[in-house]
Amino acid sequence: MNTRILHSRSSKGFALLFSIIVISVVILTTLAVSSLVRRGLDLTSIGERSMEAFFAADAGLEWALYWDIQRRGDDKFRGSDSTISCLGSSIPVDVTGNRATFDIRDTTLDVCASVEVRINGLETEVFSRGFNTCATSDPGRIERGLRAEYYSYQLLFIVGKV
Repeated sequence: MNTRILHSRSSKGFALLFSIIVISVVILTTLAVSSLVRRGLDLTSIGERSMEAFFAADAGLEWALYWDIQRRGDDKFRGSDSTISCLGSSIPVDVTGNRATFDIRDTTLDVCASVEVRINGLETEVFSRGFNTCATSDPGRIERGLRAEYYSYQLLFIVGKV
């Protein structure tokens, strides 16, 4: 009982070819999944940096509101330069006409904000631009801005004819 298995010329190397195809598919799938994971991590990082910039802008807006509340009734805004004192820190404020600007910087987180306050009568506008890093040359620097507009109602006397 001699059993002989006959192989045709076309079936030689089929197992090798099949193995190469399977390995290629696995490698391509791995590369595609790793590319998706990489993009997801990049988006997460951008989202985190964007959030840092937003909160820096929010902090600048809060400092401006605090400063405005503290100086109400005073003539600080119309005078020369002044400072904002809060939480043991003093920030210089550059006052020009009805416009004031100042910059805040958190050295712990390395975030900063640039704030502009404009007052026109009872109307106050605050523009705060926050940055996730204070390094202006950083290619990953992200800017987020906030704008607040409000009216300061102080005691107004209306004189009229009775």
